[in-house]
This record gives sequence, C-alpha cells and structure tokens, in this order.
Amino acid sequence: MEVDGYLGCWNFGCMRTVNSFAFNYFLDRLSRTENDPEETKIRLLRGLAEDYFGICNAELVIGAWEKFSEAMDYYPFSVPFLHFGIINYALCYPLKKGPLPELPATADWLEKISTGRGHVAEKKRGEILDYQLGPYTLDEFIKGFTELCSIWKEGIIFLEKALWDNNTRVATEEIDNARMCYHIFQSVLNIHKVYKLRKNWHKSLLAEYKLIAADEFDNLAAALPLLEKDRRFGFHSEAFVWMFDAERVREKICTLSRYQKKTRAE
Repeated sequence: MEVDGYLGCWNFGCMRTVNSFAFNYFLDRLSRTENDPEETKIRLLRGLAEDYFGICNAELVIGAWEKFSEAMDYYPFSVPFLHFGIINYALCYPLKKGPLPELPATADWLEKISTGRGHVAEKKRGEILDYQLGPYTLDEFIKGFTELCSIWKEGIIFLEKALWDNNTRVATEEIDNARMCYHIFQSVLNIHKVYKLRKNWHKSLLAEYKLIAADEFDNLAAALPLLEKDRRFGFHSEAFVWMFDAERVREKICTLSRYQKKTRAE
C-alpha cells in the first residue's frame, strides 16, 4: 500500500486522541509493510481500531470513520469562515430574533481585541455573518451544514454500536467527542437558519423562528451533560481561553426558554 504523505494542522498532537495514536501507528506499520500487496486500507484501519480501542466491532468503527469523512465533504471550508466563522463559540452564540444590527462577526480565534490605543477590551461578537460565508451563498452554506449534520449523526450511531460494551476512557472520549462535534455543527446550522430570517425580518417569520429555537434548545440540552462531564470541551489552545463552557450554555438555554415563553404570548 502506498501513502503519499500526511496532512495535519498546527495544533495536531496537543491532546492525545485516536488521531495522534494513528499517526504513530501508521508510521510504524507502513514502515514494515510498505511493499506488502495485502496491506489494504481496510486492513490498516481495522488494525488501528483494534489496537486503539481493544474491545470493539472494528468494521463498525471503520464505518463510523467513513461517515465522518463523508460528512466533512459538505463542510463549507473557506479562509473567511476559518478566521471569522462563529463555529468556535456557536454553542453560546445568542439565537436572537428581529432585525439585524450593524456589527459584523469578528476574528473567531480571539477572546479579546485591541482598541487601537494599547488597551485590550472584551470581544464583542457581531451578528452580520455575510463575510464569513466566503465563496458560498447563505443557502449553500445552510445546505452544506444540513447534509453534514445528517451524515455525522449516522456516524455517531455506528460508533456507539461499535463500542457499546467498551467502558474504557478512550472509547468514552471518542464517542463524547463525536457527539460534541455534532452539537456544534447543529448550532452553526441553526444560527445561520435564523440569520437568513433576520436578514428580511418580519413578524410573519416568528413561527419559523420558534421551530429553529426549539431545536437549538434541545441541541444545547443534549450538549450540556458532555460539557459538565469533560471541562476540556470549549477550550481554544490558540486564544488559550474557553470559547464556550457549561455555564454559558446554561445561560443560552435560559435565554431561549425566556424567548419561548415570550413568543408564545406574541
């Protein structure tokens, strides 16, 4: 089996996961089997799953990885979204209704910004999201995350079935991580659905807003136990701060609850 190389990002290896384990696993195994015609992709991945997780259904683990990979084909990648997208703090990003203000979204890897006179101020998260869409239209962006969330959820089901009788730390963390990724992606989707409404806001759109807000409420309620269980979720190693945490997600849940009570009266 031939391998062309390795593609990673600057913070690869900051925490030990199956990804960092896989790098060393592939490096060692391929150095011994590079010219072995029987060393196929499936055989290599099966060995990785069994070595890392121990007790598992390796075929289902591979199925989960393939679903996650397929889902990311729909990720609307662009440099503007990488630097200005709301994905890093989506779980605590307000899901407001009504007309939009003028403040644009700002750099998503910083918690604080310079005021221009040597002072540092708490970062204000903008609500104009057009620039961070990059080359995509808002409809294309929403469609991409809709497909991504749907397929990613299928991958979680595969992984849960593959590791259902494995109570080790590594198995639990991988499942929790996959679930948290889904909740973040779903929040991004809901935020942009509401943004589309707010660009041409009218009271007739309130019913549609309520449905999206209800979905976000359920999404956050499912994410909260994971945040309470593992405090590493939400930590951004470049900004060196928590972009979201259990406390701020609870605040957003309470805010959405108030929105729901208020809009029922409207």
